Amino acid sequence: MRLGLRNVSRETAEQLFHRATKITYSTVQDFDATVERSLSSQEQEIRAFLQHIQKLSYFGPPAPEVRLTISAEVIDKRQKSTGPLHVIAPRYIDLP
Repeated sequence: MRLGLRNVSRETAEQLFHRATKITYSTVQDFDATVERSLSSQEQEIRAFLQHIQKLSYFGPPAPEVRLTISAEVIDKRQKSTGPLHVIAPRYIDLP
């Protein structure tokens, strides 16, 4: 995603929009709960960032029905598996 904002470092944008999280878990329920917390945190941070740049008037009004999608990519590195991990549903952020 290109924002073209001078005051936002590449590292900040990468952390916000292309976050990588390593999850160590013992049960599938642990995995699901950790993924949920991580995605909720990322969604809240993106929403706060968008509100901040909107207040600074970097963008005019968004086009109707513009939506950001947060999709989780799971790379399963388990040595032993009792079955596949749950599919992670995407999250959506409608631009204000």
